[in-house]
Amino acid sequence: MDTDNDPIAALLQMAGRRPAVPPEVTARVREAVRDEWARSTGRRTRTRWMAAAACVALVVTIALVALRTPQPSSPERAPRAIVAQAETISGAAVGSGGRFLEPGAELHAGDTLETARSATASLVWGNATLRIDGNTHLRLESPRRLTLDRGAVYVATSGAGVVVVTPLGAIEDVGTQFEVRLDATAVRVRVRDGRVDLRRHGQTHSATAGFELSAGAQGDVARRAVPRSGAEWDWILRAAPAMPLEGRTLRGVIDAVSREKGLTPVYAERVSDAHLHGNVPLSPDDALQAALAASGASAHVEGDRLIVRVRR
Repeated sequence: MDTDNDPIAALLQMAGRRPAVPPEVTARVREAVRDEWARSTGRRTRTRWMAAAACVALVVTIALVALRTPQPSSPERAPRAIVAQAETISGAAVGSGGRFLEPGAELHAGDTLETARSATASLVWGNATLRIDGNTHLRLESPRRLTLDRGAVYVATSGAGVVVVTPLGAIEDVGTQFEVRLDATAVRVRVRDGRVDLRRHGQTHSATAGFELSAGAQGDVARRAVPRSGAEWDWILRAAPAMPLEGRTLRGVIDAVSREKGLTPVYAERVSDAHLHGNVPLSPDDALQAALAASGASAHVEGDRLIVRVRR
């Protein structure tokens, strides 16, 4: 190095060699550096923790906002159609949801109905009359179709074309009065009026008034003649709605009761067309007797006929 012409270099050379740093000073410096590094690292860790906490808080806030934001409502289900209305309930009858049915109760498509062992019920079902015996369970599919799981129903139509579905076949009417009775082993169809078709295993079996079809889980369908009135049909009369006389005529009462009992009315003489009075609800049998007494007439059963006479 040319120190002759460089004054700073000349001064450093005159100062000589600097003394070494004492060890205790070096230790203090190292300790200070380590403490600062720890503090710096802590600040960075806290910064990262605070940043993470802020992210979590943001996520929670977003979730809360999402929960509180009204979601698009799903389309409401269309109300189910009313397919039947209870006329009379004798004993316990339970509908869908475990509700006990009362007269006037409306039943919708898909509703079930179950009667106690000693109960009966009468429904206006679409354009038909539906009577239900005790210990019966059914499902109303529509105003013209029901599924019978057990028990017995009686259907009176005027060409409504209803269908009663059972595990052993489907019964379709052609303007009839008929009963379907189902138990664990067989289904029985009895026809009072008109014709019914029993469809099962790809075949159709028909029965007309005064005949019965019976079919088990396996085997052929049996067909035999049966009476259209009598004790085996009495439960239908018990299930029938009450019949007030007010505004009815004797003929109107006789025709209605004859239909309930499966009888054909025969008038030996002309009966009065006068209107009857009385708002007390009566059973079909009591209504017939009251109407006959008020009109000075009498009636008796011969086979499947109800013979009506006017007393002189």
